[in-house]
Amino acid sequence: MNIVRIYKHISLFSLVTLSKRIFHNFRLIGIFTSKWADYRNHNILTTIERNLAYASILQVGEKCCYDLSLTTDETMKLLNIIYAEELAFNDIINTLNELLNKKERHDDFSSFIREKVHKHALCEIPNYPEPRIKNMENRLRELLKQMRLNIPLNQEKVMYMSEVFKIEFEQSKDLLWDISKLKDEDEMNEMINNLQYIRTSLDDKFTRNNIFLSEGMKVNAVLRIRSRVQEILDFHFDMPSSARNN
Repeated sequence: MNIVRIYKHISLFSLVTLSKRIFHNFRLIGIFTSKWADYRNHNILTTIERNLAYASILQVGEKCCYDLSLTTDETMKLLNIIYAEELAFNDIINTLNELLNKKERHDDFSSFIREKVHKHALCEIPNYPEPRIKNMENRLRELLKQMRLNIPLNQEKVMYMSEVFKIEFEQSKDLLWDISKLKDEDEMNEMINNLQYIRTSLDDKFTRNNIFLSEGMKVNAVLRIRSRVQEILDFHFDMPSSARNN
């Protein structure tokens, strides 16, 4: 009887131990399955986020593994493109102030802007493609359109809006400079598509300069900044580069 009792105890102990191991293994399988699902979902979300990005700023294909950061000389040449657009804008503002001072009207702003942009593009960035110069015209046309909404337009309002758009150019330069130091294509894309980052930096500059704008004007400024920098980077990476062909 004692032997039978001992045998029963051993069997019961073995059964309990086996049950615990089976339960533990099921838990491990459950944890692994959960982790795998999280990993898969994370990758799906990451893929969706990348697909939602406007577009890749770099057309480098298999060369994306190289260091894509720009040299200081390259960056300065690209900043000069923004400088040319800013010069054209300042020229437009000066002419507009002269017209207001003389109380003269100028209704043909399209040809007026085209003339200013091409003059400074020819001097500062002679090799810049015509389609990109046309986009530069369109951005400045949009700036002037926003400025003319301040009716009646006077020199005080022109100077105030001029300060607004100077900050926009400053933010464009800062963004281009920051992106130029990044080495990876994904990092570059992430920064230029991060509109909230651009908006926050722009808001900080506006606040420091006691400038207050409508929400719509801020959004338009952010989109212009991104468009401006995107276009300049596209121009750079479309050019043959020995640094990326090593």
